[in-house]
This record gives sequence, structure tokens and C-alpha cells, in this order.
Amino acid sequence: MSVLMVFRIAFKALGRNKMRTALTMLGMIIGVAAVITMVALGTGAQSSIESQIQSAGTNMIMVSAGNFSQGGVRQGQGNASTLTPDDSTAIQQIQGVQYKASGVNTRGQVVAGNSNWGTQIQGTDVDLPLIRSWPTVQGSFFTPTDVATAAKVAVLG
Repeated sequence: MSVLMVFRIAFKALGRNKMRTALTMLGMIIGVAAVITMVALGTGAQSSIESQIQSAGTNMIMVSAGNFSQGGVRQGQGNASTLTPDDSTAIQQIQGVQYKASGVNTRGQVVAGNSNWGTQIQGTDVDLPLIRSWPTVQGSFFTPTDVATAAKVAVLG
């Protein structure tokens, strides 16, 4: 049987069963579209997770103060004031430490014009964006001079 004859018989069978042909085509189109969509979602999720891991910093160790109790009330992790700037300097001297960023966290009111907002405030050092691999999209991060002079600088993000 020739190839031409095989195609002729196939097209004749497709023409006789139009509904079956249409449903089969629809099923194949939906199946291919579903596979393409799942691959695209998987690739997007993978790149999102990779960027989150990258922004978390590689080979990073965080040292936090412990908790303490005051008047029978536990203040929570990181509220003890047992770490000092000298501790941060000592950590920098350890072999293999590339960056260090001291920090302090508190809650407070932020005022801009006639608006204010209660928020968490984190004070840190100039090396934090290098540790976390955070790019500055607009403007610039504060400088060592800003830290040394305790300049009133805010970085939003």
C-alpha cells in the first residue's frame, strides 16, 4: 500500500468522524498547553527560589543576643544587651570572615510630613547589602561616614 493511499484513507476516516476528530484535537491542544504552562511555572518558581537564596546570603552566620526576663516577663529572643561593639570587632578578626554588620532592632514611630506609622526599625552597618547581595535600585546605601557621624539616614526596602 502506498503512502498516498494511507493518507487518503486516514483523511476519509477523519472526515467521517468529525466530532471524534474535533474532541481528539481539543484534548491534544489542552494537554500540550498544560505541559507548557507547568514547565513555565516550574521555571518561574525555580528562579524565584534561587533569587531568595541569593538574597539571603551565602555562608552567612548570624549571632544574636539571647533573651532575658524583666519583672517576670520574658522579653524574647535578641532582646538581651549582652553583645557589644567589641564582640563585633572580635568576630571580624576570625579567619575567613569577609564581612560583618553589627545591628540593632527596635520598634518606633516613623514620621513624614503629617503622617506617621509604627514600624520595626533596624540599624545596621554598611556591609549588610554586600552580605545579603542586595542591589540598590534607586539612590545609594549609607556610607561609613554616615555610620561614624550617626547621620539621620534611612534606607527603605
